[in-house]
Amino acid sequence: MDFIAENEVTIFILASSPVCRIFAAVLFIVTMTLLAFGCNSDHGSGEGHQSYFLDSHYSVFSDRPGFFEDAIATARKHIGNQRRISPDSAGTVRWGIVSHHLLIRDLIAEFFLRLSWEVHPKTIVVIGPNHFSEGHHTVAVSRLPWKTPFGIMNSNQEIVNALVDSGVASVDEEAFTREHSVGALVPFLKYFFPEASVVTIDLRAHTDTIEAAHLAAFLSSFADRGVFLLASLDFSHYKTSSAAEKEDRTTLEIIRNFDTKNCRRAFVDSRAALFAVLKSCTEIGSTSIEIIHHTNSGIIENNPIAPCTSYINALMRSAR
Repeated sequence: MDFIAENEVTIFILASSPVCRIFAAVLFIVTMTLLAFGCNSDHGSGEGHQSYFLDSHYSVFSDRPGFFEDAIATARKHIGNQRRISPDSAGTVRWGIVSHHLLIRDLIAEFFLRLSWEVHPKTIVVIGPNHFSEGHHTVAVSRLPWKTPFGIMNSNQEIVNALVDSGVASVDEEAFTREHSVGALVPFLKYFFPEASVVTIDLRAHTDTIEAAHLAAFLSSFADRGVFLLASLDFSHYKTSSAAEKEDRTTLEIIRNFDTKNCRRAFVDSRAALFAVLKSCTEIGSTSIEIIHHTNSGIIENNPIAPCTSYINALMRSAR
């Protein structure tokens, strides 16, 4: 019998012993308990759960500048490079709502092109849904930079620190590793606002009104400090085009009236984020809205009976 065979027999004999089986079971339970404790021991800390293997996040298609450049070129061709004044465009832009569904990347590019004519922020705060409930916290913020096709977009550490110190959010990098509500937009942000930094925040579906109100108050306090506030939202989901339009009428009424009391009736992928937007707008006197785009994927794809997603891109303004 060779060495390997001898040891296989020895292991089998030991494993057959009742004492050894009990010892192995106890060892397994202790090991799993320690692992669970280690995984959860930092919950409740302002810093939150850390993903130490990460040194940056990657945008959607971080290695494909052409994907975004084509959309930007289409937007420029569609509306030109000269600002066009609409009846709703009087006042200072303070908040924006924009889709993160890259099916309408041409319209997203057009939104940011229009926005770049009006604002030159030092920092852009992006809040959106945590679609997959990744990470460990309800309101998550990232410290890491974002790698985009147009270069690195750095995080504003001062604002991140303020968010954490105030208890409004927790650093939770894992919440952003697959989150397209941020990852789909940072390439546009870097292209149109190359010198700006970013603060990325995402909210789990069960974020409550109190947490959203605290976030709104925090964001409002930064609105006059070279900070632009942006909500990454998609609206009606999984309905036919006509049903989505009906749901959007309800949502648009809530948005146009800045009706925080009825945000629970809105058809949107993060009611908490929408609440934070509308609450912040009322706090800073930004109660005029310009709808830039309103459509849905059924219209875009000329398929009115397919389940679709609807889009509302808008700018919120305050009086000059």
